[in-house]
Amino acid sequence: MRSWFQCLFRFLDPVICTHGFMMRNRITVTISDIHGARFFSVHKVARKIALYAAVSVVVAFIATIGTIQFLNNEVVKLEDSNVNYSHTINGLNDKNNALTADISDKVDHLATITEKLENIELSIGIKPQRDVDLYKRIADITDKTEELAQVTDKLENIEVLIGLKPQQDMNIYKRVEHANVTLAQKLLLLQNIPNGAPLEKMQTTGKYGMRMHPVVKKRVHHDGIDLRAKMNTPVYATADGVVEYAMLQKKSGYGKLLLIRHNFGFKTGYGHLNKFTVKYGDFVKKGDLIAYTGNTGLSNGPHMHYEIRYIHRTLNPVNFIRWNLESYDTIFDKEKKIKWLSLIQAASRQIHPLPPPSLQTALK
Repeated sequence: MRSWFQCLFRFLDPVICTHGFMMRNRITVTISDIHGARFFSVHKVARKIALYAAVSVVVAFIATIGTIQFLNNEVVKLEDSNVNYSHTINGLNDKNNALTADISDKVDHLATITEKLENIELSIGIKPQRDVDLYKRIADITDKTEELAQVTDKLENIEVLIGLKPQQDMNIYKRVEHANVTLAQKLLLLQNIPNGAPLEKMQTTGKYGMRMHPVVKKRVHHDGIDLRAKMNTPVYATADGVVEYAMLQKKSGYGKLLLIRHNFGFKTGYGHLNKFTVKYGDFVKKGDLIAYTGNTGLSNGPHMHYEIRYIHRTLNPVNFIRWNLESYDTIFDKEKKIKWLSLIQAASRQIHPLPPPSLQTALK
């Protein structure tokens, strides 16, 4: 009986024909060709093993192909991942370089700011404190700047008061020093040269210059001014000085006369007094009580004669009574008899004395 293997290989050659005969546990395969017939007997178990082996080989082949394909895909993915990772690394390196450059720029900028901050601190009188927080230093500068702004406003008022033109482009400390020198110079002159009123209340009854004498009825030169005053009105010194004379003069008509010699060649006289509070040789300061008014000498009523002299020349006391810090420059135009320039230079030397001659030679 022909088995189902019959003619299995007919497609190989039309002459070849395969016959299979099945027995109980064996399979006989007959192969005929021009040389004759050959018989092969295969056990069923062996057939199954061969079949399983063939299937296993096919499965293994398919698994191998699949594994190779999977690995190829993984390799492609890994390559793509490496490319992406490389791009990422390059991007991070670029960002790191940019960040490093930005940090370097900021460090340089911070160093510049710190340097400017120290310059500002020095300019406004704050000692740079590098170990202090930057914001704290800025806050201190802000407070100091506000304080300096108030000082500057006051300084401008002082400069105007003492006759200086405010120079806002000048360092404030130089302005203060300049103002101090100028103010000290002016105060020195105002302390040593007669100025202001000798009485608390001023009312002039006799002017300086030619006039008709109220007692002798002759036209004579009046060397000072007459000030109305009740008996025993306090009289005050108008500048620092030394009492040169404090006595009664009968011949001159001044009555009880007080003379004070001041610095720079000035002298003041107070006549028709009732009594003195100082005596010959006493040193008096501006504003000190020196006497009380009266009606002595050639006088037609209680009053005080007040006069100012500069190296034996009489000056109009009114100009000096009106002279003060606010009207400091007016005296220079009103009193041409005085060499103010050399006088001011002399006063400046008292504020900033020159070094001794030996030192001056060494400095040259």
